[in-house]
Amino acid sequence: AVSILSSLFSYILIGRSEYVPLLAFRMMRITLRYGLCHESPFMLTIYSVVLVSMLGDFSGGYKFGKLALALLERSDSKEWYAHVVNMVHHFLTHWKEHAAVTIEPLLCCYRVGRESGDNEYAMYSAMNYCIHSFLCGRKLSKVEKDMDVFGQQMKECGQEGTLYFHQPFHQAVLNLIGRSEGLDPLVLKGEVMDQDKLLQAAIETNNHICSSNIYFLRLMLAYLFGDYELGKEMIERSS
Repeated sequence: AVSILSSLFSYILIGRSEYVPLLAFRMMRITLRYGLCHESPFMLTIYSVVLVSMLGDFSGGYKFGKLALALLERSDSKEWYAHVVNMVHHFLTHWKEHAAVTIEPLLCCYRVGRESGDNEYAMYSAMNYCIHSFLCGRKLSKVEKDMDVFGQQMKECGQEGTLYFHQPFHQAVLNLIGRSEGLDPLVLKGEVMDQDKLLQAAIETNNHICSSNIYFLRLMLAYLFGDYELGKEMIERSS
């Protein structure tokens, strides 16, 4: 049962995030009743994310994330490695440690995921590695090269859903290094995406994560380039 519920997590998070707590608590209840299993580290990670993002328990979420990593280390299987490490370092670590400490673990997570055949979470890890590198202030030219390489791999692996999350950040970096279409750095349109088309698709499919990313990145660009009215508009749209 825990295995089946674990496989549903990505779809629920993207399309019906209000059901994530139900999923997490159901998995925890099963575990408390029947004991640990191979999926338990991932279950604890999902539970940790709920504690942090929906209940505001940052200390509790961080501790359960560490517990998930400890359980993972006791297992010889790499099946859930990319799932657990990616989520811990994307959703949890930065609440208690500097976000920069997550960059190398995410890159390692990508490599292990590829080696074990877990392309879905390998690509999530690659995307989050790029996002964290960008937000932590790494050199934009290097970040853009990494984003381009991993974006191509997402296409080759058939991970189109991850690519949709990846593209707005890639385009934002392109804008910041002067490669925006029409020379307007405030518009996410250019080599890798068209913000209007991607935003419309996100709204039609109830992909709130993708739409929120677009609003967040345009807010960031608006602040950096001094267009505070646009920044205000992006805040209002995302709320």
